Order: sequence, then C-alpha cells, then structure tokens
Amino acid sequence: MRDNILNRLIKVIVEALRPKKIILFGSRGKGSYNYNSDYDLAIDTEKNRIPGKKNP
Repeated sequence: MRDNILNRLIKVIVEALRPKKIILFGSRGKGSYNYNSDYDLAIDTEKNRIPGKKNP
C-alpha cells in the first residue's frame, strides 16, 4: 500500500517538475525502515522552480 503511495507521488513529481533525478534516502533508502517510517526524497531539477509558487 505505501509503495503504491510512493509510486503515485513520484508520478506527480515527474509530471509537474520533470526532474533530472529523484533520490530516496533515509531509512527507506537504506532499507532499514519500519511501517511508520516516512519517505525522504531529494528532487534534482534543472530549474529552481515550483509550479504555482512565485519565483524570483
């Protein structure tokens, strides 16, 4: 179930930001997670822009 949530989240991120890469880190990235562990994601994009947010 939670992996399904992660897959849906990644799909939204890819469609919105077109990142060069998405990195899963922390306990889930290391494989030492438990049921209540959160997802730590680093998102590398070419542009420092977030849709819907005013950018300088």
